[in-house]
Amino acid sequence: MPLGGAAMRIRTIQEKIIHYSLSHQDDPTYNMGLCLHFCGPLDLLMFKESVIEIISASPIYSLNFVLDGKNIVQIERNDRLRLQFDDMDISQLYERDADEFVTSDAQILLKKRFDLTNDPLIRLRFYWHSSQSFYVAFVLHHSIGDAFSAYSHFRKIVEVYTARKTGALINPYIASETDEDATKPDSIARSVEALRKFINGATSGVLNADADAPNVESCRRTVVLLNKTEKTAFCDCAERLHIRKSTLSLAYFALVRARVRGQRQFVITLPFSGRTRNNKNFLGCFVNVLPLFVDLDASETIEALCASIDCQLRFLMRHQHITIEDHADQLFQEKNIGALRQIYNAVFTYYSSEMAPFFPQVTTRVLPLASPNFSYPISWVTWDVGDNIHIEINSSSVLFQAADLEAHVRSVAIAFSACTRIDDILLYGAVNSFHKQFFAQEQSPTETIPDVFSRQVVSTPDLIAVTHRGRHITYRELDKLANSYAAGLTAHLSSNQHKVVICMDRGPEQIAAILGVLKSGRAYVPVEPLTPTDRLDYILEDLDLPPVVTQSAFWEKFASLPRDHVFLFENLAAESYVSAAVTPGDIAYVIFTSGSSGRPKGVQVSHGNVTRLFSATANRFGFGKEDIWLQFHSYAFDFSVWEIFGALLFGGRLVIADSDDCKDCDSLSSLLIAEGVTVLNQTPTAFIHLSKSILSHPKINQMALRQVIFGGERLNPNTLAEWIESIPLERTRLTNMYGITETTIHVTHHDITITDIAGSISNIGGPIQDLSLYIINDAGTLAQINQVGEIAVAGPGVSQGYLVKPQYQDNVFVPNPVEPLRFSLMYRTGDLARYAADGTVHYIGRRDRQVQLRGYRIELSEIETALLLISGVRACSVNCFTFPNSEKRLVAHYVTKSWFDPAYIRERVRRHLPIYMIPAYFVALNELPMTLNGKIDQLYLEADFFASLKQSTLSMPSAKNNDLALQIASIWSAVLGHDVPSHQTGFFDAGGDSLMMNILTPRLRELLPQEIAQQLNVAMLLDRPTIHAQVELIRSLSTLCDTSLAIESRAQQRLSRRHHSRKCGGLL
Repeated sequence: MPLGGAAMRIRTIQEKIIHYSLSHQDDPTYNMGLCLHFCGPLDLLMFKESVIEIISASPIYSLNFVLDGKNIVQIERNDRLRLQFDDMDISQLYERDADEFVTSDAQILLKKRFDLTNDPLIRLRFYWHSSQSFYVAFVLHHSIGDAFSAYSHFRKIVEVYTARKTGALINPYIASETDEDATKPDSIARSVEALRKFINGATSGVLNADADAPNVESCRRTVVLLNKTEKTAFCDCAERLHIRKSTLSLAYFALVRARVRGQRQFVITLPFSGRTRNNKNFLGCFVNVLPLFVDLDASETIEALCASIDCQLRFLMRHQHITIEDHADQLFQEKNIGALRQIYNAVFTYYSSEMAPFFPQVTTRVLPLASPNFSYPISWVTWDVGDNIHIEINSSSVLFQAADLEAHVRSVAIAFSACTRIDDILLYGAVNSFHKQFFAQEQSPTETIPDVFSRQVVSTPDLIAVTHRGRHITYRELDKLANSYAAGLTAHLSSNQHKVVICMDRGPEQIAAILGVLKSGRAYVPVEPLTPTDRLDYILEDLDLPPVVTQSAFWEKFASLPRDHVFLFENLAAESYVSAAVTPGDIAYVIFTSGSSGRPKGVQVSHGNVTRLFSATANRFGFGKEDIWLQFHSYAFDFSVWEIFGALLFGGRLVIADSDDCKDCDSLSSLLIAEGVTVLNQTPTAFIHLSKSILSHPKINQMALRQVIFGGERLNPNTLAEWIESIPLERTRLTNMYGITETTIHVTHHDITITDIAGSISNIGGPIQDLSLYIINDAGTLAQINQVGEIAVAGPGVSQGYLVKPQYQDNVFVPNPVEPLRFSLMYRTGDLARYAADGTVHYIGRRDRQVQLRGYRIELSEIETALLLISGVRACSVNCFTFPNSEKRLVAHYVTKSWFDPAYIRERVRRHLPIYMIPAYFVALNELPMTLNGKIDQLYLEADFFASLKQSTLSMPSAKNNDLALQIASIWSAVLGHDVPSHQTGFFDAGGDSLMMNILTPRLRELLPQEIAQQLNVAMLLDRPTIHAQVELIRSLSTLCDTSLAIESRAQQRLSRRHHSRKCGGLL
């Protein structure tokens, strides 16, 4: 037993340390140590005697431990004086080499294991360098001491040495855990209650920040010695802001950790002495760890962060004697009990020069030793000693396998002198060589669209520029037509009318109108003729009574405008065109996108934005006069800009597809094959359906496609497997491009490979050569490899912002902290992605509730706004659900004061929204389900919706049409992915769309005799969108064709074929 007859009270942390060390005899994890260098007139012999006297007088240094079953037994060794210094003469070493040798040798001493059952649990080694210089290495096992013990020990060394020097008497004994140490129960109860409120008051984001942190399996150690510039920046910041260096060092760790882990909320574990006022100088292992909560969202500046840290430190100091594990059931609410693990995921320790013993006329330096191992996924140790700041970071290699820790540590230190805002510090210098490959490589020349087009007209005047319905227009003819309309606009409009609305049908005239507006020095604003009145009114209001170019069929849509603002295209032509003064910075077009406010936003894109896109991608795609482009997309969708000018700026031919062709995959595939289209642009969803028609086309061998470009939504590459089997990549290159209207159509490009097809990753490649792409993590800094973050884009593709919407613009067109001197602004897209190790970017999806559907970006809140405009609708929720067949569809749930038929709701919504934003389903509810925190329970809505679909059944058809109706209903169900409630339910009301109608049509044809099947087309079915109407349609076609309509079931058809094969000798 220890001296005095009292056993040391073994605390929870000590118990874990002792159990671990006894069961892992070769593991030095819990060895502690450091070196001291004394330079000056210090009596070496007296120093040694003082140290030995203190150790001999302190019973804690005589302890050993053994296990009796699971119980720890303390053993007192009475041969305390067996402890001696190991002496080593290093006088032959130069001064500059001595530090390195001693540190290296002491490190070996530190890694030497202790036998807790027999060895003295303290080691000392003395290195004699000269009469004025010697070193001492102290190594201690954590079971009998902690860092705070060292402070007491070193203070006592100075006292005993000074007493010996002066001849005074002093007691060398230092109190330890063997002495009386009792904390009053009422004090413990008060502290536990205070800590309970503190812990449970933290946000769930803080408590669960490291829920995915791995167990400590492998150690990655990074040691950084701050250079003079870095240390000066750190110390000057502390002095300037009146912050203690220990507090700033803790904030320093928090910021580096936020960078590397990509989190703004997390827990940092802090060791406290665990001592009270009564035992603050005791030797022993009292150390206790308590959580400090970091929430960078709550602190805008480094000063505010440090103030929050200081406030928590003062609180934790008052309750440092409370051990978390001893009171876990009292401290954690049931919902936060999992957070107990998070308390031990990241530990911070700070050592200052104050721990070193001070002797008159003697310089004492602390030489840090690296921990032999570590027991936390992340640990940060700061040694602020002497002239140096020495930082040791131990981290799990699983957690930080890609992080350049030293670069982050150094750049954050420098940031202290340049920044005060947290967000600026997080991004300051956070760039490494990996990130730089995603930065703009070179700038592309910028011109105006009319200049490039005019140059092409001179080069290829007689080549065909535009084809539509068999009509061909040459470059010369198109230019002449555009010039006449530019002259007409110039004659009729004032110089301050900068934007012109175009509302026209597809065709060469639409293209000429676009060019005419651009040549007149104005920007065009494309509006589809079918745009709902409410949406059109919003656009016209934002444009402040703009001039409109339209056709007679759509004249009445603009009745609210003054008559002198509306011009019929056919009457606009004029002579004497004079080239307008246009610069690359002038706005070329304004395209209105779905708005999160419930109203559309006009994106302003300049001439330079557009022309540099084609310059930057010219070499990759090799566009030229041999290319034939298909204009598939609406001119109100920015993909059309790529299609139109991809042809016209390179001397290619633009084939314009009619709206009907775009709805019918068979017609579209015939058109692109007949016209020899070489460049096709598609959203992935549209291509899935179109590709089936192309692959089954009888003239597929004549297909001239050399390039298919995907954009507008996330590509799932394995959907291309069937295409690749028939059309090799060597014949038709497939390219996945990512971009949005605000960044001028395209930002990245990736040529799809066979490897891609086998997976499900949407690889969008790297940025176009003149753009920079950043992935910003939740901490606000550049993400590491495989870390998910938000895509931000900088460079000449970033548009000029929103038309009269500064309140939205300021949130997404933000100052660029990554390359501020190169690109002043960057655009935050709201799209999530991750950097891949191979230098590409993998697209994940939307951050907010904006969704991508058939190439359109749709703000769900805009649809909800339209629903709430309907009188009687009290509440609603619109979501995008993924169906079993992987199709995505919009589903609207709504609550009304009295029951409204879904068909009525659909019709009212159509007045406010374009067709692509109309939900496939409208579901009436008595009330919207809520989560416990008062939010709409979206998971419940989705589960209930699909459960309702499974329960829906077909109403019985009439006996007359029974067989045919049932078979059509069966095909509908297969296409839609669910049964249809009634034969009177419309196809679109049942969740279908035009793409699904293209799937439905050939399946219905398979059901019919050949003569009838040849007559059936998509347009007919669109006009007859119910099962009942389609039955009547097919019967009328049967009458016209004078063909018997004997519809057989699939089983009957198989039996008939077998019977026929037997009659024909078995050959099929």
